Amino acid sequence: MQDKLPFPLKSARGVPPVDRFGLPLRGQGRPRAASETLSRGPVLWAFLIVALGTTMFQKIGFGSAPDGIVPLVIPMALLATIVGLAFARPVFDTGRVALYFLFVVVSGLTTTLFATNYSINSFALYAILYLPMVVAFRVSEATYRQCMNAFSSLMVAAAAILFAQHLVQLGIGWQYWPNLDQLLPPSLLIPNFNYVQPIVWGMNYMKPNGIFFLEVSFLSQFIALALGIELVLFRRWWRVALFVAAVFATFAGTGLLLLLLTVPVLIGRVSIRNMMLATAGFAIIGLLAWWLGWVDLVSHRFDEFNRTGASANMRFVEPYNRLVAFASDPHSLYSGIGAGQIEKALNFQWWPITKAILEYGIVPGLLFYAFFLYTLFNRAPRLRIAYMLAVWFTFEGALLTAVNPIACMMLSTMFVIEGRRGASSGSGARSPTRR
Repeated sequence: MQDKLPFPLKSARGVPPVDRFGLPLRGQGRPRAASETLSRGPVLWAFLIVALGTTMFQKIGFGSAPDGIVPLVIPMALLATIVGLAFARPVFDTGRVALYFLFVVVSGLTTTLFATNYSINSFALYAILYLPMVVAFRVSEATYRQCMNAFSSLMVAAAAILFAQHLVQLGIGWQYWPNLDQLLPPSLLIPNFNYVQPIVWGMNYMKPNGIFFLEVSFLSQFIALALGIELVLFRRWWRVALFVAAVFATFAGTGLLLLLLTVPVLIGRVSIRNMMLATAGFAIIGLLAWWLGWVDLVSHRFDEFNRTGASANMRFVEPYNRLVAFASDPHSLYSGIGAGQIEKALNFQWWPITKAILEYGIVPGLLFYAFFLYTLFNRAPRLRIAYMLAVWFTFEGALLTAVNPIACMMLSTMFVIEGRRGASSGSGARSPTRR
């Protein structure tokens, strides 16, 4: 695993000094090679296209019917991939390509041969949505850091919007928030998400949704992802404090749960001084949360795991129960209920592996998940970030909610750091070296 680079890096003899992103300071050092300059620009543009798609355009889609709406982030991700293929230095790994075609072909065969009912649109989305994860692009460490810094900065802006929404709500009422459900026609909006939610049902105070996010849970999760990136790469403590406060201020449990499951891995090796400062910071935030009544407002949700039909139960308990029940069917090994046939009503939030196995069968579903995990950890720029993404996608993501796999692409799978073993020149795949 890579430790963060100290900022600024000290210059050794013969090595030009660099800034906090690893770039030579202006007017110092040797000029970058033409190949690096050629690759850096297109990859940055491709990244920004995807980053804007997964944040500012998260709610936007197009289609003639609610069930047929295509999220705008999908064509944006495909466009970004095309830009990278045309102008950057793509890397095609044999394992990625083989596993992708294997899970798509096997899923298609089991669907057409054994499923009584299935949705062609659902299967097409299943195949297209994960296609961009097949390709990666060679970049320098500095370019990778610039991309991650851009995402972190986007989430600083999202956190600022979140706190502004709280101020508006406390001052004149949440009804004065910009509301995309009212500003845009329904044909341009992705349906079936709780865009405006009360902090507690029956309460006239709402959870801030960041305006551009599908619902508050996505805002909470994306802020947690940005916090993970800060802990692994930059450790700018003012941003860490901002993101921690923002996760609590969403009043959504998913971002906080993601942090609880991944923070020990994300922190890695930390000095005693920084650990003490972080502990003191969390203690202060905890006291403020108690004093402001945050604990009382969210404590009622702790029993949702055991309450049938409750949100937490449908997110984290029912997906497991359905997997166990489905596996008892002797035909489940090769046959599922059909693409797009799993329940969509109430509070159902199926884990990706649950939906893949139930709709396509155990073998096709496991092939999909093998593809996803291999792609995520294959030549991962940072294994700790890949781990966080794996936990997030597995337990809080959705198989066909476009922002989930595309965010994994954006924050990990599209990068191969130049100069590491397994990332050398040449178009053929080589065995990855994990650090």
